[in-house]
Amino acid sequence: MRFKNMITVLCVALAMCLAVCGLTACGEESAKKVTVTIVDGETKTPVEIETGKTVKDALDAAKITLGEKDTCEPKADAKITEDTKEIKITRTAAEIKVSLTVDGKTTNYVTTAATVQDFLNLQNITLGKDDEISAKTTDALTDGMKLTIKRVVYKEETKTEEIAFETEEEKSSSLAEGTTEVTQEGVKGEKTVTYQVKYVDGKEESREKVSEKVTKEPVKKIVTVGTGIDSGSDSGSGSDDSGSDDSGSDDGGSDDGGRTVVSRDPMPDCDEDGHGTYIVTYSDGSVEFEVY
Repeated sequence: MRFKNMITVLCVALAMCLAVCGLTACGEESAKKVTVTIVDGETKTPVEIETGKTVKDALDAAKITLGEKDTCEPKADAKITEDTKEIKITRTAAEIKVSLTVDGKTTNYVTTAATVQDFLNLQNITLGKDDEISAKTTDALTDGMKLTIKRVVYKEETKTEEIAFETEEEKSSSLAEGTTEVTQEGVKGEKTVTYQVKYVDGKEESREKVSEKVTKEPVKKIVTVGTGIDSGSDSGSGSDDSGSDDSGSDDGGSDDGGRTVVSRDPMPDCDEDGHGTYIVTYSDGSVEFEVY
């Protein structure tokens, strides 16, 4: 009898054990991992989550936080099932005022955009690769924010520019001291210069020289400076101011102007009045007549 009771107890224990194991196995089979895509605006984040967990658990796993007025579908407390493929978030932002200056025009907007880039997307504004904006595109949009976009374009421009010539002095004893003479005229050269020019909103802001090439060498100007002695000084004129008479001599006397008498030729007294005339030729080539 006692043996039969022991068998009965063992059977009951075995049955309970099998029942517990069966429930555990059943529970393991019911919890499966699925991949759910969380759509937050233009951002899509895949996350692996077990069925039976909530949507909020999935958001937490993806480190995504809902704002006070933000909503999601399915709702945050909904259970994840094998049919849950996507969680879509709707962001609800308060309306704010923003001013934008672009292409020389300022416009005021009321928007619910969260970031600068979101705002630009809503206005269909595209930034060029060199354009400048007063805030980062990832910055949060704030009430009263003033955004400015500058359209920037770089262009290469080539110009022909003059090259100034140098002036050089040479000394020469063949010229009298204090006199100068241009013995070679200077000629300007030419060069081709390439600049990179920055235009902001259509106006030149800066230019930087990229390269230059001389296409015509300049010719220097040469000025000869005299160092010699003046051979035309008055020291050897040999003039006699002692009051010599008009005897017609070729003594080379000089007048008050520094001229030297080259010749004094008499002319006959044709009218027989007792007076004759000298033809006086000077060193400067002038001719005068003197009555005697």
